[in-house]
Amino acid sequence: MSPAQEQAPSAAPDREALWRGLLLKLALVLAWALLLRLLLYGRLPDSPAGALSPLLGLDRPGGWRWFLAGLAPLGLFLTSAAGHLLAAWCGGRAPGQARRFLSWDWFTYLALPVLVLFSGLHPPAWPLWCGLAYLLALTVKAGLAGAMLWQAAAAEQASPPRAGLARGCGLLCLSLYLACVFWVVQAVSTSGDETIYLIQTDRLLAGLGLPFGDAAQPAQRLAFYWGRWSNALGAPLRESWAFTLLLAPGFGLAGRVGALAVLCLAGAATVGLFANLALRLGYRPRVALAGSLLLGLCLPMLTFTQHVYPAVLGALFSLAGLWLLLDLERRTAWRLAALAGMALAAALCKFRLIPTALGLALAAWLALYKKRPNLRRWLVWGGLACLALAAAAMIAAILKTPGLERLEVYLYQLRPFQADRFLLSMPALLLDQQFGLLTYAPWLFLGLAGAARFGRDRPAMLTYSLCVFLVTLGLVAAWRWLQWDGGFAPPGRFLAPMLPLLALWALPALDRTGYFWRWLLATLAGLSALASLVFTLIPQWVLHRRLGVNNLLAWLGGLFDSVLHRFFPAFSDPIWPSLAPALPWLGIAAAAAAYLWRDPQPGRPRQRPGLLRPALWGLCLILAVGAGLILLGRHLPSGEVQAETMYTGRAPLYGDYFDQPVLLVLRRPGESGQVRIVGRASELIVRACRYDRPPRGKEPPVIAFYLDGRKMGRLSVGVSDWRDYRLPFPVPPGRHTLRVQMLSHNGRDAAALDRLTLR
Repeated sequence: MSPAQEQAPSAAPDREALWRGLLLKLALVLAWALLLRLLLYGRLPDSPAGALSPLLGLDRPGGWRWFLAGLAPLGLFLTSAAGHLLAAWCGGRAPGQARRFLSWDWFTYLALPVLVLFSGLHPPAWPLWCGLAYLLALTVKAGLAGAMLWQAAAAEQASPPRAGLARGCGLLCLSLYLACVFWVVQAVSTSGDETIYLIQTDRLLAGLGLPFGDAAQPAQRLAFYWGRWSNALGAPLRESWAFTLLLAPGFGLAGRVGALAVLCLAGAATVGLFANLALRLGYRPRVALAGSLLLGLCLPMLTFTQHVYPAVLGALFSLAGLWLLLDLERRTAWRLAALAGMALAAALCKFRLIPTALGLALAAWLALYKKRPNLRRWLVWGGLACLALAAAAMIAAILKTPGLERLEVYLYQLRPFQADRFLLSMPALLLDQQFGLLTYAPWLFLGLAGAARFGRDRPAMLTYSLCVFLVTLGLVAAWRWLQWDGGFAPPGRFLAPMLPLLALWALPALDRTGYFWRWLLATLAGLSALASLVFTLIPQWVLHRRLGVNNLLAWLGGLFDSVLHRFFPAFSDPIWPSLAPALPWLGIAAAAAAYLWRDPQPGRPRQRPGLLRPALWGLCLILAVGAGLILLGRHLPSGEVQAETMYTGRAPLYGDYFDQPVLLVLRRPGESGQVRIVGRASELIVRACRYDRPPRGKEPPVIAFYLDGRKMGRLSVGVSDWRDYRLPFPVPPGRHTLRVQMLSHNGRDAAALDRLTLR
């Protein structure tokens, strides 16, 4: 075979063939949608509501046919279009991967008949299988397109252009974000402030004279909200008007999907800007690509683009500020003006983004103080003047000056300040199993490990990013320590501006080529990718009440009959021992940080390091650790049980704020809660109190405890103060169901439970 013949299979795909293939896929999608509309549209279910609705949240009254015939084909085509554009750009650098994408991409469209088949036959859990088929098709497309970028980034002689790699990352993430939106808007209703933002955007459009303004009406709001209605959801907003103005064009064109498309653009811009900044900092193209794709395609960034919250804008603002600060000595006035405009936009979008703006202002002040010695005197006086102005504004707000009412509200939140709760809320914001930023993206622990090495290699950028990180964390915790969890909303949104900073600090770890680092990265990246797939498939699971049990861990615990959640940190109660389960993770991060600090500059291997073997070992480690925790959860004695973990919906929970524990409250006969316990015991210690409603009833509430359905004892909760009640409670070895239930009630008082201890 001649050399020309040997190189023929690796030749770049023909541009004409690329566009011809894309047009054929467009024709396929249109033909499929038309065929489905004409032949099967009326025979398919229009709502997957049923037995799985508590698990999936799939109780939307209508829209499933539109997903099958419109949104799902469009999502597959958008990701194909992104792949074709990437093949056109990097086909010369990655001809083999480009051809592989063009060949295998056709097979992903088999997901369309699979969706219809499941919808028509209704096998058990058919909505779940439909979503899984759709998301797996998107995952294959993302893997093939990412492989193209990966090979292009390792091209010999010249690395890919900085703008090209950044645009490629942003384009791939944008297509995936939009395709995932099509599933999420069908799978889960808006929650929390999402509904308020969309209704406010609708009112804004109506105020401009457009035919809107009825989104809060029962028939119209079902397009995005199908939960229990409260008039508070339709109340006008006094802030965030810039955020609703940003959502208005998309919402006006396509409702909830259009509003989320705007946030998808912001998320894609964040990923592209991150790749650009990593390359400007001197990291290799593959390192920048790995960090960008981990940031963009894993939680929580993926979640931020699927819910109508300004969290993704916080990440974009913080990263754009660092990008502007990198070369502040060039075009200083323009960059400072851009920083000031961005800080103003952040404050107008959400008042909670002001700490990020202040962190960027502090970073800019330090950069100017270091790089412009002739301005230091002016900088000092200007800083003192800003501090004086801020103090005067706070004093004026406390004195109830007109126009500063919102600032007064935020200052009021600082008045019941408790130092220990404030300090505990900071690790809770990062590590809590329900609401922590790092919980859903384990690869970000590399950011904690790599921060010191990042500062050793690039001290100026570490200084700037630390300003944003510490000011954001400190002020958010100071303002929100009473409700650090953020309520029934996507996790980590309060610390969204810190997400790209942790990703930047993880770059030194990604730059290592040793086997250990590839193995560690494969394990953490695999965990992050798996979590992203699961929580995108079941988006209801990212929404929590403060129960101390992650929804995924609760489901796995029920599946394997294991009390699995005990091995992950939960800060539902404001006590420092809640941090104990996170110590192994923090220890690994500390050891990795020490190694990175002592490790010399990363070498360049003569041969490209393989990823398959570390990925397989990482998968084995994930399975081994998971199996070990499940076995421990099945056999390790329970000991102490927090009452909120007994919540089953048959009794309410009290305790919305962090200055009080979360309590299970039994108010009337029949209300109950239950939990699985492990081990043996002879005594049950119940910490409880009597909740009085004046005038106090004569007879105290009586509650009973059952073990595997058998009544074991009862007690009268007659004291209004907290008290430990002791009951003989023989528990044989093994796994059992412990249930508490209200037996009798005086019509007024209730029994509140804090925790139960088995001895």
